[in-house]
Amino acid sequence: MRASYLTIYKCKAVYATLLQESKLRERTFAQSIVLLCVLMKIDTLSRKADYIGITGSVLCIIHCLITPILLLTSSVFQNSTLRVGYLSLDYVFIGVNIVAVYFATRHYAAPAIKKSLWGFLALFTVALLLEDVAPFFEYLAYAASAGLVITHLINIKQHRLNHTH
Repeated sequence: MRASYLTIYKCKAVYATLLQESKLRERTFAQSIVLLCVLMKIDTLSRKADYIGITGSVLCIIHCLITPILLLTSSVFQNSTLRVGYLSLDYVFIGVNIVAVYFATRHYAAPAIKKSLWGFLALFTVALLLEDVAPFFEYLAYAASAGLVITHLINIKQHRLNHTH
């Protein structure tokens, strides 16, 4: 319960600062409440970023492993709209991992972890975007995704040792 009060207090402080800078004077009361809630969610996202990154990377690996099997064996993907929608999940995984790495490295990550997460993210993004060019990029995407998972796990362990997570 104490943590939620601290989060609310921090969000109120940020809100008050923005209000003093007259960036929010034109906002209605409802818009101000929504902004306060968004600020609270961002704090929660920062604390859970490593878990979101691990989940996104693992789901991407599962998606990439299952896709060829589903395309060959399932009649569901005969519809081109479903097939394109399913295959375009790569972009969702890239987006989820960008958000996760950003929030995971925003405050407390060690420099080596920051460089590793951003490096693996860059490899992951390039590999997914170029996987149709050569089979090498598909394997590079698997390796980069595994690197993201491992680095997020190291970041969680580091935060637990330093009591910042």
